[in-house]
Amino acid sequence: MKIDNFRFWRKILVFVLIPSLFYGCVGDNKATERNENVDVVSILSTDLSIDRDPDDWFDLFLFLRLQLNPSGVILDHYASDDIENMTARFIAMINEKDITIKKGLQNQLLLSEGELVNGGDFQDGAEFILETMRNAKGKVRLIAVGTRRNEALAYMKDSSLFINKVEKLYFAAGNHENLDEVNINRDRLAADVILNAPIPKVWVPCTQDLKLLMSGELEEKLTAFEQPTLKFLNERMKAWRAYRPDDFLKRTGQYPLGKNLWSFPAFFHAAGLASGAMAFTKGRISMNLSEERIVFEPASGGMDLVLTNRDHDRLIDTFWRILTD
Repeated sequence: MKIDNFRFWRKILVFVLIPSLFYGCVGDNKATERNENVDVVSILSTDLSIDRDPDDWFDLFLFLRLQLNPSGVILDHYASDDIENMTARFIAMINEKDITIKKGLQNQLLLSEGELVNGGDFQDGAEFILETMRNAKGKVRLIAVGTRRNEALAYMKDSSLFINKVEKLYFAAGNHENLDEVNINRDRLAADVILNAPIPKVWVPCTQDLKLLMSGELEEKLTAFEQPTLKFLNERMKAWRAYRPDDFLKRTGQYPLGKNLWSFPAFFHAAGLASGAMAFTKGRISMNLSEERIVFEPASGGMDLVLTNRDHDRLIDTFWRILTD
């Protein structure tokens, strides 16, 4: 009798419990895959430069290191062969996957007889956005930390495709008071076009109460690393300090050390990271050129988000751990 009982429970274990454990593991894996949202690809538009502002290189670092499924980088404003080569070298240090690099628009968008035109070359950025949208199985996430020229031109060329394929447009620029912030002021028309487009937008305002600061202590620590990526970033910091006069650094709180950072919440939100350290308000974002301001109307049913608060120290700690991992 005891032997029969043993055999009975052994069959239960083999035919019921073990398969249940197996299928439970498979179910967890599928859930993980869904959470990674692998069908969404990301494009970064950024005004990388050799010595003007190194925070754009830190943005690119996060774009490549976080789970954002990066597809391409569009060089905005300072696009040149040197910047393109430097960008390719930096990407190779971080990411084994081939990331497309395109030179974006360097001139402001213009209106001619009521039609939107561009006064220069380098329309490859806008074309790359549209090409990616045509080929993507899922949605396309756009992150713009410079102007919005390439996104605006792509939208005007094929607004139906653009509206249908954009997952979200993230942008770090502007404030609630005026249009004087550099990333808006460089191309107000482009900002007006894209911020009034009927697409989901996530806004990170460039205001003093929302900025992040990589402290002088952390900047000094950065110089001690021999890892190639960190050495590259340290070189960009040194070039920027050599370019910027001391009075500018003092006026902006970045002297003798320290670096203001603006765009990180956009990357963290897109990656679903550090959500407890940021507060976003839902509503509707638009732009009013005649009143010279970006308009945000809080609304529970709105499809847009604006950053309204952040835990500075938690976000900087998160960034530093990722940077030095």
